[in-house]
Amino acid sequence: MDPLSRSLLQDLISATRLGDLEAIEHLLALGVRPNVIDIHSRLSALHAAVMYQVGTLELLLRHCDDPDRPTILGGTALSYAIHELGESPPPEKREALLGAIKALLAAGANPRYGAADQTALELVRLYGLKDVEPLLTGGAA
Repeated sequence: MDPLSRSLLQDLISATRLGDLEAIEHLLALGVRPNVIDIHSRLSALHAAVMYQVGTLELLLRHCDDPDRPTILGGTALSYAIHELGESPPPEKREALLGAIKALLAAGANPRYGAADQTALELVRLYGLKDVEPLLTGGAA
């Protein structure tokens, strides 16, 4: 990746972490892809959205051709959302994460994708999130 592209990717991840929708829109319009891993932060904008600013996720997903890629340590953005839920977040963040899971699934995320021990479906079972599993399997939640 050339230095300019790398810098723009870092800017997108930073804007995502800050929740700066205007900057995100500008960078996406320049063609910066939200599902590319930055070698310095070791995050993609999709992963950063799930971890820091869930409200930015839907905008990023509109510019993403595959929400299951990339994986970080075998985990997709959907896997990271499950990890965040597994940390027993406060109710407001929990609701935002459930919304992120729904948005990722609507964008085509596969709950069975990723390293065997890092798929969203495996993690939901590991964390005992019985109320979340139906979201991933197509059952009522």
